[in-house]
Amino acid sequence: MNDDSSPSRRDLLLGVGGAGLLAAGLTSPSPQRAAAQNADTLATQDISLAQAQAVVEAAIAASTDMGVLMDIAVVDAGANLKAFARMDGAWLGSIDIAIKKARTARLFNFPTGALGELSQPGGPLYQNRGLQ
Repeated sequence: MNDDSSPSRRDLLLGVGGAGLLAAGLTSPSPQRAAAQNADTLATQDISLAQAQAVVEAAIAASTDMGVLMDIAVVDAGANLKAFARMDGAWLGSIDIAIKKARTARLFNFPTGALGELSQPGGPLYQNRGLQ
């Protein structure tokens, strides 16, 4: 991935072809925009296995750069686990958290960072069962 045509690690973390978020799986257009494009269908772009694995690899590289050990989950359009990696030495307790965080981000269509902010005490998603 050293040539100029390959996506950067940041591109992979923010959205592989518009279909991936770190530990979130994907983003989809707003319902209003999708409805405006075609009133008869609502399309959500799924993430391929190759894209999900690229997101995991980029997340591993970013985690290594930061010096942290991570459990990394990527889900598909249906919030089903598509790819997962547990870095050597990462906490076992974080496996379930990573998967649930990815699923919740997909189901609410929010990046995982935004979910963290919204799920703080006093936030609208505080004590959301999907994050526990």
